[in-house]
Amino acid sequence: MLNNIETFSFFSSEINPYQNIYLQEEIERHPKYSTVHVMQELTERDVEFIVQEDIVKKQCKVLHIAQNKMTSACASILANAFNKNDNIMVIK
Repeated sequence: MLNNIETFSFFSSEINPYQNIYLQEEIERHPKYSTVHVMQELTERDVEFIVQEDIVKKQCKVLHIAQNKMTSACASILANAFNKNDNIMVIK
């Protein structure tokens, strides 16, 4: 029975859309090629969202994340994004 619950939990999190309304609204306000300030504790899903929306789609030039707490997994996601995308000029 526990395996069914674990499996359901895994699949339901894959189906559910990203849900950080504050971060989504902030990113929607960023114009293309802008400076991006993110001032909150970031989860891995937050960082993946920032990478996709701000770095890939909007091609931000400056990403200001100095005041944030993040895990090594979050840092790894950012590092991979920067390695694959040369649009960003400064990380603060």
